[in-house]
Amino acid sequence: NILGNQISNDLGMCSGGNVGKITLKVEEPEKGDEFSVGETINLEVEVENENEDEIDFVVEVSLVDIKNNLTVESVESEVIEIEDKDSETFELELDIPDDVEEENGHKLVIKAYEDGHEKSNCADARLDVKIERENEAVIIDQIRITPSSVVCSEFVSAEVEIENVGIEDFESVIIEF
Repeated sequence: NILGNQISNDLGMCSGGNVGKITLKVEEPEKGDEFSVGETINLEVEVENENEDEIDFVVEVSLVDIKNNLTVESVESEVIEIEDKDSETFELELDIPDDVEEENGHKLVIKAYEDGHEKSNCADARLDVKIERENEAVIIDQIRITPSSVVCSEFVSAEVEIENVGIEDFESVIIEF
């Protein structure tokens, strides 16, 4: 599931560095927070427009594999108009893929910029995060139940695909409905 987008040493930061009258503050998560493979990272990013005009802003967040210098996953916000001398909090969710190599080290790269004019207003930040794989963890990839509709006293069949995303190998797994 790795996106495979090679990124330069600036790790997806603003292409021209921090420019313009914009302030970015990452409220959630905090530096050093720990997450598990398959977990969703809830992000809160406050963007302050210090310009004299209202401006449309976008926030991008990338999960970066430090060892391989790759973007593993990314998410982009909706465009939000921020009045002059005002701020807005962007809320985003980034899912950690199941195939993340936790030993490679990871950073969140957060970038807020003026929609369509990144070189005019752009601010960015990096945030170290720790991603761990639980010892014993499985996820349900897919469930197929047939027939799709039944009446009382009829039998149904379920086919379940599961994936071991933990460290330990399992000989058997019991799934209860």
